Amino acid sequence: MCFKWFKKKPDPVPIVPGECKKTLLHFAINNYPGTANDLNGCLNDQRDFVDKLNLLWTSEFDIKRFADTEATASRYKQEAADAIALLHPGATVLVFADSCFSETLTKALNNPGGKKHPTLNRFYQNPDLPVMREKRRIKFAVSPKGEMRWITMSGCGENQTSADAWINKKYHGAFTYYAMLTLSRGMTYRQWWVEIRKCLPSIALDFDQEPGLEGPTALLDKIVFEGEVLIIANSSHGTQVYDIHGDEADGYDEALYLYDGKVMDDEINVFLQKIP
Repeated sequence: MCFKWFKKKPDPVPIVPGECKKTLLHFAINNYPGTANDLNGCLNDQRDFVDKLNLLWTSEFDIKRFADTEATASRYKQEAADAIALLHPGATVLVFADSCFSETLTKALNNPGGKKHPTLNRFYQNPDLPVMREKRRIKFAVSPKGEMRWITMSGCGENQTSADAWINKKYHGAFTYYAMLTLSRGMTYRQWWVEIRKCLPSIALDFDQEPGLEGPTALLDKIVFEGEVLIIANSSHGTQVYDIHGDEADGYDEALYLYDGKVMDDEINVFLQKIP
């Protein structure tokens, strides 16, 4: 009788709970305290974002949404920091910002010149600052260590504003609307951004904003939302304050303006630096 020895197959490597977890934190504010700074499309942005993820990544995302009074500055910082603390090395963090990082104040409901789509610009004018001629994008993509371990997608370039606009019979952020329209499984972050740029700027729709994409090549060429992912998204106002740390060449820090106040670019950098 002949015996054959077979090498036992190794046991499968156990999957660590949460290792490939996908999380969306979305902060949206239409109803700011008072009435002068209200927006129209931010809650629609939030619904569009959630609906698209549920359609393409059914049951894969843990979704946390914060609207109006829930979308406070302290909650943004705490939720983002807590989510980053749970990440494993190799996770992808996407900061998705649909807000204005300019210094132009436009609060009239209708754009001058009778444009086809009534818009608001998502910019909150700081009363302590003069209205500036130049407009800039937020700087939270920059790493003080010269390293960047996350991706930033922002709604406008350094010289534009992000539109809160009437599109397809509803108000939306133009950036979020076209980002969700073009998002599909299997594309890379870079390819996704290219598709968005085919829609924005749009001469036909009077949207001159140019979405921004920043991040290391290794992350930009990853498949969108593959593996462990954290999305930190906002649809809100943006604003500026005087730079008190001396690290801004123009003398101003940019910030998200949430329901009850600001989240500074420096503060955002603090928790982004903790990405493993």
